[in-house]
Amino acid sequence: MIGKRKQRLQTLDRAAISLIAVLSVLLALLIWSGNACSGSDCLLHSGPRVRSFSWQDKSISADDRAFILTFSRPMDKANVENNLKIEPELPGKFSWVGRTMAYTLDKPAPYGTEYSLRLQGAREQFSDEESKGTLIQPFETTFTSRDRAFVYVGVEGEERGRLILFNLTLDQKTILTPKNLIVTDFKPYPNRAYISFSALDTRDEDPSVVEQQIYRVTTGFNPDAAGDLAEGSIDLVVDNDEYRNLSYDLAQDGETLVVQRINRADPADFSLWVKHGDDAIEPLNDLPSGDFLIAPDSTSVISSQGEGVAVFSLEPQDEPLDFLPKFGKVLDFSRDGTAAVMVDFNQNDPDKRYTQSLYFVNNQGSQEELINVPGTILDCEFNPPTTKLYCLLTELIQGEQFVEQPYLALIDLEADESAPIVKLPDYQDINMSLAPDGLGLLFDQVMLDPDPMAEGLLRTSSGNAIASSRIWLLLTTSVIPDQEAPPQLEELPMRGLRPQWLP
Repeated sequence: MIGKRKQRLQTLDRAAISLIAVLSVLLALLIWSGNACSGSDCLLHSGPRVRSFSWQDKSISADDRAFILTFSRPMDKANVENNLKIEPELPGKFSWVGRTMAYTLDKPAPYGTEYSLRLQGAREQFSDEESKGTLIQPFETTFTSRDRAFVYVGVEGEERGRLILFNLTLDQKTILTPKNLIVTDFKPYPNRAYISFSALDTRDEDPSVVEQQIYRVTTGFNPDAAGDLAEGSIDLVVDNDEYRNLSYDLAQDGETLVVQRINRADPADFSLWVKHGDDAIEPLNDLPSGDFLIAPDSTSVISSQGEGVAVFSLEPQDEPLDFLPKFGKVLDFSRDGTAAVMVDFNQNDPDKRYTQSLYFVNNQGSQEELINVPGTILDCEFNPPTTKLYCLLTELIQGEQFVEQPYLALIDLEADESAPIVKLPDYQDINMSLAPDGLGLLFDQVMLDPDPMAEGLLRTSSGNAIASSRIWLLLTTSVIPDQEAPPQLEELPMRGLRPQWLP
């Protein structure tokens, strides 16, 4: 018995010695190849690698200004920055925190584009500066920007009065609303999956503009899910049973609506109402309101109050948060909400009578006059970096009758300069929209019906019947100050009103 036990122990000793020898050889090979590691970063016979890319399989928008690369090991930062390639090129700036690298774009990525990102030849970081770290595993991927698309109200044939989506990237047109609804205004949701719109129903006994209701329709885009939503599904959001709906605005959070309403039974009951998500609509305050806009923070609204503009919280209350007596209208906010452009009608300045002034107002209390025009300031929009303003203005031409000549102008906020871009003869009720990437400006050219008594529900703000309307595209890259060549202006192959880019 003792001999057999001794024999078994000798057998186990030999097996243990053999296993130790094999493991020693494997460990030596790992050390020799420079790939010894620990924890979750250990990959046999592998170098450093990209563990995650924040824009992987994503369609980015103008709000996506930075991507993040996370590495499995500490990297030579300069080496990574020199070897990272993006095509087409997207200029930007690098920043690092440990194994994580962020790349912030100088301006939004142009829409309708597929991009490739490639990283190879970069090395990991060693504490010994004279040593060369292991090469990273080559990393290559693609991402896209959103399709370049806009929405407008059709004016001819079967499209008249209907909301239409045109995808310029795919050259595809989709009618979103039925024939019985005549669209009067619309606001795209930030995720472009929906569009809110006000419309009147031709099946009503009295289908006038004051009988409009507010709806929501799906576009077919759904950036927040794996598949697209079917387009053309409509929900009623705000009815007109007890109150007529006049104008409205949609907050950037896509959850809040502010509606200007008037009581059917009591016309003196005229004020702003607010609706948060699926909650019931409720009065914001009991003060009358003129033009208004929801601020980018989606928590406040700026409203014209006769002599000045007031800032109200979107939580119902009577007292304004702030009051700016100098201004009569707010035109646009910067993307981050820290600045706005406002109009002073110069009613209290005899030296500027019959003129209007545009002011740049920021959240630090600064109020800087940008331009003073002998005409009307109709609209202005910031470009994405908030370095320029594109404005729709009119010039008062004196003669037997006063005539206002509309034109587009560019204001360079950094250089403190302004210049006209193009004159717009024979234009009525112009609407303009700057693309979210800042590369294209849409505007319409309304053609009035020659019969002043013509019937129809499509009318200008002054009540004139609309016969048709052209849509024009101005490429902002072709707008170069002090250059004799005219900017690139193109008439698009559709007829419509109020063209507006999707975010």
